[in-house]
Amino acid sequence: MKFYLQNIDLQFLIGCSIFNGDNWLHFGKPNYCNFACCNKISLHLNMSHQTSTELSAQIKKLYPEFSLELIEDLLLQGKLKNIQAGDILMDVGSHINEVPLILEGKLKVFRPHEDGHELFLYYLGQGDACAISLACSSGHQRISRIRAEAVESCLLFAFPVRFMDEWMLKHRTWYYYVLNTYRFRFEEI
Repeated sequence: MKFYLQNIDLQFLIGCSIFNGDNWLHFGKPNYCNFACCNKISLHLNMSHQTSTELSAQIKKLYPEFSLELIEDLLLQGKLKNIQAGDILMDVGSHINEVPLILEGKLKVFRPHEDGHELFLYYLGQGDACAISLACSSGHQRISRIRAEAVESCLLFAFPVRFMDEWMLKHRTWYYYVLNTYRFRFEEI
């Protein structure tokens, strides 16, 4: 597939997904780039396609409690993200900008200590969301107190944290999902 882009930093596209109204376009590492006339860049990419219907069905399967209206809002506001094993998704002291839902893969959530040790909290896998990131992303205190590291390659669906409070009021299914996630993780710990 060939795309023509103007005035776009190529590094910005790598690892991103774009929703064109019908399909999600996932940008992997470029095979090669060449500069064409008129300041356009012809970029050939490794891409996979997932329609909004397929993504909606995947989210509904993994998060059956989500209403169709919530899934529609997620698809409008969120994006797919690929992270590799060993990558840090969230770190202590960092600002929480997105709320990730895990579609594939496994994350380790822990608190590192200055002495090099760590306090393991829990693993997150397919169909999970991080209770601590949910708690830290509501209200005005949006600073992480944990580290989330990919244990294996992950496919995440992330939406901007600014929708967290709005969706707690707008979508009862989101509200109950967040409360149940808190309860489950608290009981687990």
